[in-house]
Amino acid sequence: MNMWQCCSVSRLPITWGIIITGALVYFIWGNTHEGIWLDESFSAAFTNRPLPDILGAIKTYDSHPPLYYLALGIFRKIFGNSLSVLRAFSALGTVSMLALGAGPIRRAFGAGGGIIFAVLVFAAPFNLVYAQEARMYSWAAFSVTACIAYGYLAIEKGKTSDWAKFGILAVCAAYTHYCALLAVTIAGLLMAIWITAKKRERLAPFLLTAAAALFLFLPWLRFPLGTLRHGSSISWIPKLTWDIVVNVLEHPFGYKFSVNNPPQALITFLWIFVMALWGIYTGISKRKKEVEVSALALLTYAINVGFLIIASIIYRPLLTERYIVPILGLLLLSAAYAWTLLPVRGQALSCLLLLLLCLPQAVAIRRQQFNGPMNEASKYINSDLRPGDVFLHNDWHTMGTFSFSFPNNKHFVYCLDSGNRENYEDPVFGHNVMSGPDLEGFIKGKKNIWLVGRTGSSDVWMVQGKIKVEGEKRTFTQAYSWYGVWVERVEP
Repeated sequence: MNMWQCCSVSRLPITWGIIITGALVYFIWGNTHEGIWLDESFSAAFTNRPLPDILGAIKTYDSHPPLYYLALGIFRKIFGNSLSVLRAFSALGTVSMLALGAGPIRRAFGAGGGIIFAVLVFAAPFNLVYAQEARMYSWAAFSVTACIAYGYLAIEKGKTSDWAKFGILAVCAAYTHYCALLAVTIAGLLMAIWITAKKRERLAPFLLTAAAALFLFLPWLRFPLGTLRHGSSISWIPKLTWDIVVNVLEHPFGYKFSVNNPPQALITFLWIFVMALWGIYTGISKRKKEVEVSALALLTYAINVGFLIIASIIYRPLLTERYIVPILGLLLLSAAYAWTLLPVRGQALSCLLLLLLCLPQAVAIRRQQFNGPMNEASKYINSDLRPGDVFLHNDWHTMGTFSFSFPNNKHFVYCLDSGNRENYEDPVFGHNVMSGPDLEGFIKGKKNIWLVGRTGSSDVWMVQGKIKVEGEKRTFTQAYSWYGVWVERVEP
């Protein structure tokens, strides 16, 4: 018996309309309370150009697949270039995953199971984090979860439309993030084993769908292989430690960037994971068909995490909190099935307990500034911004965040390894951002200069007798953020 059996079938469209509308408001509301951080500034820079140019720029200067950037570029062309619009597109990804409860998950688990899945998506703090971040992770989580849900239905029901959705979503996942590509590859292998063992009549459509998906991804296949071979774009991932493994596991139920996660984050993960295992055991014991999709989802999640751990040990560090976001919907999917096996009171109490465990994290995510103090720093600078002001940086992170906040000003990153690009214009961030060793050439003839650095860095090496301090140094930090900045006025 399901928690939501009191809702008649005729009222389900209204119920889901209310749920989806409420989720849309919840995930978009307040999405500019945090300033932008470096990765988001890359999203803005790549999509702040003509659509035909986005693909070429991604091929040359980024390590991620192009689908998110192309879709975001179209979205910004329609709705504008504000930070709220930039992040609202990610909220649509999270709401789309929640809405799977009204589609394939309802078909697999029943109306109650679909709504329970929506409750899990709504409550899990990671969904709030990535719904309000201008990156591809919410859409990666949606495409992986939807791919496996429709893949199960295709194998179970054999409908042509489900096979088509399964194949299309697999391609979308692969073109959204490479960890999503890994997830659908693992899921595809598990499906092949399942079909070979129990559903051989589905082997032909499965192979045809898989071949079509592979064919559509072939033009891009060399790029993830190049990323793994060269590794420059993943060199920021720290060496694997036990603490990193724990942070990765508790990340879905903790704070953003896993900064000082509370104890209940790990407790919630363990509870959800054990519940999913119990659901699979119970479903197998009772010979329920739908247990197969729960097992497929949890196995894909576990094998994916295990693969990244092993690869981090024997090859190079690959395990990090953000890279498991594409598979977190699978953990929630498996747990949702387990909850459908509980009595009505157990379902209600489980929903209430989850909300209570996740509420402090959700409140902190909405109130604290994990991205850093760009809002405060921008407000301070705007209060004293003069015509022709330029920004001199000693760090690429400050360059990214400040060039987004001050797009009409020139920015220069003083470094010695920028190559011989003409005028040192940055190929990603555009004509107003330059880099190189020619500090004198940049400041020549300029009177109003802001010197900008990350907290902990020094401006002594930048000065070298070529600039002098004009104003007071102001430092901006946030308690929950690893990123702080200092600014001061200087002149030649």
